[in-house]
Amino acid sequence: MTNKCVQMAWRSRLTVAVGLGLTVAAAACSGGANSATMSQIWRDSFWLSKADNIGEYWPRLCAELDAAQGTAAVNGLAFNAIDVNTCKCTVRQALAGNPNAEAEIRDLHTMRDRGLRNTDFGRRVIDLYYRHTAEVTGMLLKDAEMRRMAATLFSRAAEGSRVLLKEGERDGVLLDEKTARMARDFIARAQKSGSPQLRQDFNEVARLIDQLEGRSYEEIRGKFAAPGRKK
Repeated sequence: MTNKCVQMAWRSRLTVAVGLGLTVAAAACSGGANSATMSQIWRDSFWLSKADNIGEYWPRLCAELDAAQGTAAVNGLAFNAIDVNTCKCTVRQALAGNPNAEAEIRDLHTMRDRGLRNTDFGRRVIDLYYRHTAEVTGMLLKDAEMRRMAATLFSRAAEGSRVLLKEGERDGVLLDEKTARMARDFIARAQKSGSPQLRQDFNEVARLIDQLEGRSYEEIRGKFAAPGRKK
């Protein structure tokens, strides 16, 4: 795309779902007069959708767009000072095709928001995920085995999130030997083809796996309990 423009022809299923179909047919360019036009199109698509907020709307929209359309949407919404991420999400890519994907993604969000965010350690885990999600997603698109491994690991983490919410559940471990071995294999494959920063940061992820392997759910609850909360 040497002219830095993308011809758009797209009808959002998100807005059609509530009887407010929005048809897009315009040239999305990186600059110039069309920027304002495209920004209004994507903004209106957001406001007319069923989503309560941009955080809910954006992942659903991304599922409908190809790479060029996703880039145009990012640029268009930014024109309205609406901050959005790219459409590259490792979890969604890994779980694509899984009939329980949306439920498992909600479970992972719960683990992030009710567990990981409570401590410096957990916030570091979140930071590492979002720092490298675009690069790892690219790997999953090229490597079916990595994609299979990621799907298994994320599904296992979603299951762990559900168990952790059951305060009376004390038996079992979050990360058993088999799952930990798969996680290490995944890390090794990512480091083999990853950027220098990813290789360095994934050494930290590998140490995290060492710390969590074999830990009971009760121990994990204590590790990620909010400050002041009884462990």
